[in-house]
Formats: sequence, structure tokens, C-alpha cells
Amino acid sequence: MNSNNDPFVFFLDMDGVLNNTRVHVSRGDEDCGNMFGGIDPICVGFINTWARLAEKYGEEVQIVLSSTWRASHENSTTLDMMFGAMGLAPPVHKDFKTRRNAMTVADQTDIRGFQIADWLTDHPETTKWIIIDDSSDFTDDQLLRHVHTDVHDGILFRHHLAAIDLIEKICIG
Repeated sequence: MNSNNDPFVFFLDMDGVLNNTRVHVSRGDEDCGNMFGGIDPICVGFINTWARLAEKYGEEVQIVLSSTWRASHENSTTLDMMFGAMGLAPPVHKDFKTRRNAMTVADQTDIRGFQIADWLTDHPETTKWIIIDDSSDFTDDQLLRHVHTDVHDGILFRHHLAAIDLIEKICIG
């Protein structure tokens, strides 16, 4: 693993990434009410593949939850258990979720990019990271590290290839 023990962080959204409409429809969910039942095992596999790739370059990968799902997790243990049940391999970071901070910058309030910037400010040692999200409410510099998934289909193969390129670029330099 990396010599400075600072993990490669995956900022992870859930809805539109791992939990997607395609899975709910294929299972016959009319209202998509069972959130856990909509987890796409292919999307989970893609993230595990990305983590293995980063590990190949000596990086330990940890997840920070940037999703609205973070509100239902008060500690990392329950999140680790949920991810383990899904088959998601990377562990969660000790500071496992971004916080909702209601920041306003340039007439934009509380976009997810501000929440991630806030987390990164609290963790200046974290220099290797990507954002996996179906939204695009990020700052210009964050968009360069954004794997933009599909709101209905989650992680598609083209996103997988883009993520591999991005991770290699970050790891190799």
C-alpha cells in the first residue's frame, strides 16, 4: 500500500450509481421503495475493480459516502456492514461521510461539490480521490475527477472505462 497511509478516496453517491431504476424495474418494483433491493451487482463489481486497480498502484482505497443515504448512518460500522452485504470491497474511511453544510458560493447553495470540498479541507492529506455520482453539481476542478454515472442505469461500461483512465492518471501522475 502507499507509504504515507493516506487512502485513495472514492466519494460515493448511491442513487443513480449503485441503486438504480434499471434494477428496480427488472425486479418488478413498482415504486422503487426497497432501496437495498435496487443495488446493482454489476455496478458494485465495477467499483471493486477500480479499487483493485488503485491497489495495484499501491493505494489503499476507502469510501466516503456523499449520498443522501449518509443521513441514515451515524457510524461507520453500520455502513461497512451494509456495503459488505452488497459485496462492496473497499472499507469506509474513518470520517465516512460528508456533512450537509448549507454553504452558498456564487449564488449556489449546498451543492454536493461544496460538501466534498468541505471534507477535503478537513483532510488536506487526501490528494487522491474521485467522485462517483449521477449528479453534476460539482466545482470545475472536481469535474475533472468525476465519474458521471447515469441516473437510471448507474455505472455503464463507458463510465467504467473512464474511471479506469482517471484512476491510472491519478495514480501514475
